[in-house]
Amino acid sequence: MGGFLHAWWESPEALEEYMIEHPEIYNSKKKDEKVLKVDYNRAMGVMKFLEKDPEVMRAREGLKEQIYTGEIDGVPFRVRVDNINLEDSYFTDLKFMKSVRDKFWNKEKKEYVNFIEHYNYLLQVAVYQEIIRQNTGIVMQPLIMAVGKEGLGTKGKVSDKELITFKNQSELDAVLADFKKQLPHIRRIWKGAEKDLHSCGTCDHCKSQRMITAPIDWRELLV
Repeated sequence: MGGFLHAWWESPEALEEYMIEHPEIYNSKKKDEKVLKVDYNRAMGVMKFLEKDPEVMRAREGLKEQIYTGEIDGVPFRVRVDNINLEDSYFTDLKFMKSVRDKFWNKEKKEYVNFIEHYNYLLQVAVYQEIIRQNTGIVMQPLIMAVGKEGLGTKGKVSDKELITFKNQSELDAVLADFKKQLPHIRRIWKGAEKDLHSCGTCDHCKSQRMITAPIDWRELLV
């Protein structure tokens, strides 16, 4: 589904090409006509819904799926940018998620945070911005086009959407500076000289390794 949605974001031609190259998106029971499967038909509805919003369309203006390479303190990085507008100096990252408004419990802060903070997208944005700067000489304004998947589920539901910006450049600079402090450790892991012993406890790998040590009270599920 992600490839289908990103093909739409790229261009009508890319979407048409995707639909030709992926016959599995069509209902195989209706061989005499091309009828999209339910999920893809709903996704098409979400696309048409987004196309009605001028700000969404503006965020799509520019070069699509551009790849840039660079280094941060000697560590190589390769980024793929969903959309970059060189004329107006901004780049856009497209993200589809369960819900734009979802809240996530942060164990350290002991409070709920939004998806930007939960998935550390501030760091992704800061790294993208730096690598793009190395290639273009421009510190570009990052945008995230966030789209909820509500419209892909139950019939009649409408996807929420937001165009998110990062107004505080000093905040991104601080995130990047903190990341650079961690790079020596990351470089050693990258070269195989050191293992990352930190466990986040939430990713698939960590969950596959975790063993129950004792029962927890039901009130601790979100702690």
